[in-house]
Amino acid sequence: MLIKTLKKEEKKTALNLNRYVIGIGASAGGLEAIHDLFDYMPKNTGFSFVVIQHLSPDYKSLMAELLSRHTQMKVYEAEDAMEVEPDCIYVIPSKKLMTIKQGRIKLVEKIKDKLPNNAIDVFLESLAKECKSNAIGIILSGTGTDGSKGIKEIKKEGGIVIVQDPLTASFDGMPLSAVDTGCADLILPPEIIGEEIANYLNELPLIKSFYPFGKKDEETLREILDLLNRVTRRDFTHYKRPTLFRRLAKRMSEVGIKSINDYKNHLVSDEEEVKNLSKEFLINVTKFFRDAEAFEVLRTEVIPRIIDEHKKEEAIKVWVVACSTGEEAYSIAMLFLEYFENHNIEPKNLKVFATDIDTDALEVASRGVYSDAIAKDVSQSRLQKYFVQEGNRFRVTADIRKHVVFANHDILKDPPFSHLNLITCRNMFIYVNPTLQQKILRKFHFALGSNSFLMMGPSENIDIIKDYMQEINRKWKIYRCTIKAKVIENDTLIMPLDKNMVYPNGKSNYRNLNNNLAEIFKDTLLESNKIAALFIDKDFTLKQAIGAYKSFIQFPDNAFNFNLLKMVSGDLSVALGVAVRKAIVQNEKIVMNGVQLHESGSIRRVSVLVKPYLNSNEYQQAFLCVVLEEEEPASKSARTKTNSSPVTSDAILEIEQELKETRENLQAVIEEMETANEELQSSAEELTSTNEELQSTNEELQSLNEELHTVSGEHQLKIKELHELNDDLNNYFNNSSIGHIVVDDKLIIRKFSPSATTMINLIGSDIGRSIVHITTNIKDFNLVDAIKRVIKTDVPFDKEIMLQEHKYYLMRIAPYVKRDQVSEGVVINITDISESKRLSSIVDGIFVTSNSGITAQKTMRDKDNKIIDFQYLAANVAAEQFFGMSRFDIPGKSFLKIFPHHASELFERLKEVVETGVEENDEFHHESTGRWYKLNAAKMLDGLVITHTDITEQKQASEIIAHNYEELESTSRQLKDSNTQLERSNLDLLQFASVASHDLKEPLRKVQAFGNILRSRILPKLDPEETNYFDRMINASGRMQTLIEDVLSLSKLSDNSAKKASVDIAEVTKAILDDLEIMIRDKNASVEVGPLPVVQAVRWQMQQLFQNLISNALKFSSTDSKKPRIEIKEVPVTEEDENILGISKKEMVCICVRDNGIGFEEEYSDKIFGLFQRLHGRKYEGTGIGLAIAKKIVENHNGFIRVTSELEKGARFFVYLPAK
Repeated sequence: MLIKTLKKEEKKTALNLNRYVIGIGASAGGLEAIHDLFDYMPKNTGFSFVVIQHLSPDYKSLMAELLSRHTQMKVYEAEDAMEVEPDCIYVIPSKKLMTIKQGRIKLVEKIKDKLPNNAIDVFLESLAKECKSNAIGIILSGTGTDGSKGIKEIKKEGGIVIVQDPLTASFDGMPLSAVDTGCADLILPPEIIGEEIANYLNELPLIKSFYPFGKKDEETLREILDLLNRVTRRDFTHYKRPTLFRRLAKRMSEVGIKSINDYKNHLVSDEEEVKNLSKEFLINVTKFFRDAEAFEVLRTEVIPRIIDEHKKEEAIKVWVVACSTGEEAYSIAMLFLEYFENHNIEPKNLKVFATDIDTDALEVASRGVYSDAIAKDVSQSRLQKYFVQEGNRFRVTADIRKHVVFANHDILKDPPFSHLNLITCRNMFIYVNPTLQQKILRKFHFALGSNSFLMMGPSENIDIIKDYMQEINRKWKIYRCTIKAKVIENDTLIMPLDKNMVYPNGKSNYRNLNNNLAEIFKDTLLESNKIAALFIDKDFTLKQAIGAYKSFIQFPDNAFNFNLLKMVSGDLSVALGVAVRKAIVQNEKIVMNGVQLHESGSIRRVSVLVKPYLNSNEYQQAFLCVVLEEEEPASKSARTKTNSSPVTSDAILEIEQELKETRENLQAVIEEMETANEELQSSAEELTSTNEELQSTNEELQSLNEELHTVSGEHQLKIKELHELNDDLNNYFNNSSIGHIVVDDKLIIRKFSPSATTMINLIGSDIGRSIVHITTNIKDFNLVDAIKRVIKTDVPFDKEIMLQEHKYYLMRIAPYVKRDQVSEGVVINITDISESKRLSSIVDGIFVTSNSGITAQKTMRDKDNKIIDFQYLAANVAAEQFFGMSRFDIPGKSFLKIFPHHASELFERLKEVVETGVEENDEFHHESTGRWYKLNAAKMLDGLVITHTDITEQKQASEIIAHNYEELESTSRQLKDSNTQLERSNLDLLQFASVASHDLKEPLRKVQAFGNILRSRILPKLDPEETNYFDRMINASGRMQTLIEDVLSLSKLSDNSAKKASVDIAEVTKAILDDLEIMIRDKNASVEVGPLPVVQAVRWQMQQLFQNLISNALKFSSTDSKKPRIEIKEVPVTEEDENILGISKKEMVCICVRDNGIGFEEEYSDKIFGLFQRLHGRKYEGTGIGLAIAKKIVENHNGFIRVTSELEKGARFFVYLPAK
């Protein structure tokens, strides 16, 4: 809803609105505009609407029926004496003229005539008289000028005038005519007229307070405009007053000020409001390819000519004046690039200069980022080619952006560009007065190159330079510059009406015959014939005359006028008017022979020749040459012959009557032209005044140009300084370890350093993008909200942040403050504090957990910078015992006040620590507690860190330690003696074991030998039981011998003095397998040997180790039919092995001996390495020492052995030995 339902407190306003009556005038194309208007008009406005549409008198109108489909209001076809009520629409019937009087509609029959339809003017004039200031007139699409007079009456009575924007009208004749009256309060598309009426009526009381606009108010307004000019350097003096009134009233309404004088005082004290008012005066209305038909004309007619006619080595230059936010500039650049692409032309020489005085709009244009709403105006193919989508926004590509240059440029103050191929200035003139328009047009003419193009808004004209331009498209106001002469405000051509005028000449009075033949011929011809040459412009103003012009021209007695038609006779005036107009329209020579001039009862015949020079570049300005030649009168014989011709008197009378009628019609034409000429004369006077202003401005510009040369030199120095400063900033940003991000108040990223990318995911192309669309590596923190809060409050924000990889950063968001102390965004600093955080956490941990008291102190110095005391800054819990007070009471205390008795001695040593930086360690006896403390003092910045460690118990213990030291010495000597005795005993035991085993072996061998002999001799005599006893005795002696050998082997391993050498385990294994070949064959076993390492070891011990492991694998093979299988190979040392055994895979090798024998339970994996451990009783041979020997050998080599096994699934022995 454009006008919302009024609340109770707005009832008073609603009553006022009910009195408004809106007259809507439309003609061709108006039906669509009327529908658009009422589609968006609410039903409860309280307005009465009267629609006057030009209707055909031959058909019944269906307007009321059609309109009722587009509104919820009641729609009536008007009837005579019908009362006009609120929230109703009344439509004019066909063949009627409608007026309003005393709140009722009056209808009269429309008389058929050839005059233009003026039904709209008739109603609006009556509406103005009836409703006065409560009348509202709306002019919509249509041809002609109907309604223009009516809105003038409405404006005269203080009413409101609204005109459809000509750009949106199907037929722009009526809207353009209405705009030209200068009465339009609002120029809008139909669909937003309803909303703007509501806004305008709310502001109307304030706007009407400007009327009547007295001299005092005018002075106040000028003071406001002068203030704007001083503060913002923007001159709005020549802007149209209605525009200024509306914008000024809006600002006054927003700040709550009703008097223009009070508002002026407010502006003086509030510079920010001055800037706001300046922005309000600037009207930014634009979009991509606005008026698609106009851009199509550019694409098909203008751009091809520009490119075809320009020199390849020269740049194509386009100037987009009042570019606003840049859409039109980019649109034109797209059209050129498309033409280049379609014709395989390199686009490197294209430059589009886009200028405006609104810096905010230029900033938007420079960034080239637009909302996704542009998809309605830009085709999908162009979006894909010339834009990059970033979320719900589109950014122009670098390919098109590099061709467009945006600049802050005031068309009134700054010099124009030059040698341009195309200038576009659309819909700027509708806001400025004619004086300003003329100044701008002269600059445009200066800036254009020969045969270049100018494009204006559809409701704008080029009056002052029209003689220098050729019209290319009337509807879209596209022109071509055909004459590059200086635009002259006053007539500067000499008018020598007397051929005796003397021109000064410094040359000789005698002229050469050959060089002046043409002039001699001209003079002779003019003397012998009555011929005159007259030079005029398109407005019939006489510029020069030569020859016998006095026989044709009559000078007026009083007011002198150079209009040629007023200086000749009536008959000649008609002929010249016709001939000149034909010459202008056809742009070719026109000849009229036998023109009769009736003078004093006689008839003269004159030949007229008109040749136009309108598009020639040879002359300074356009003109037409008119040649008049009087024909010789016919001879008497000829007249006699003519008189004798058979012409009846009736025919003569008929011809004379026809001639009379022709003269009357021509006279009417002459009078009409005289009226038009007077208007042109008025325009010429205005141009004369403008020329004087331009001359004055030119002098000022010349002076300003000299000043600019000086300023330019200063600017060059400033630019150099800025370049150096920019280089410094870039180097600082690129090399600083601190991340920096600069964000403006619209959350757009302006600059960032590479270090910032650790926390914020930025890339180079993100400059100019909104930080809202950038992701971060920060968890549980809304960066955008923090930025907005700082922008709003101007209060810096600090936050410590931890990233996923346990990196700590300190983020500080501070306001971006300009030189004028105005905040315009934020600066984000990101500092890596991981190291300081780590150190701080270490210090905090020590500070909290230390059993020693820790204090931090700062120095206190006198005016000579000498240390006079120390002040405590902090203390931990453990320091409370030392100070005898809470740690929270210690900060702020003085060292000398707490320890006055130690000032002279300890204080001096602490001062020396600060001054030299050398640490101090000392013991301190606390007299009040009687305890001893160890003090460690170290320098910290301009202060100290002191630790107090209670060493009272250490002091007491040291005495005990000293007392017991002698006892320890004595005990040590005793231990040494005992160790010597043990070594000696161990050696004796080894010798005993060796001797004992030798002595035990000898009787056993005899027992075995004699037992075997005795068994063989008496075996036949023995019964089975006796034989069994013999066998058991012999087997027992064999086991006893094996046991003795194993014990001897184990005792030898106690001597670890054997020298180690490189041992190839593969060779050792091969020798063992050769020794066990018979046993392997008997067991039908298979042995697989893989790659084995070389180790540093005692060879015989390695042979003993692996022989025990392999023989055990053969011995404890499965009793079922499963074939024994043994695997010996090197395996990698695993991480689990490293963790369990505390070894390194780089220093150890692992050898695995695996079998598929009977195995054992896992719970016995440690027990089997003990002495005499047998898990299977006497079912299997053995002494139970073999694995104990294996473990001892491995330990002698600083290795490890472990086993894994499952019952009936075999065992795996892992031997870990140092690598060679």
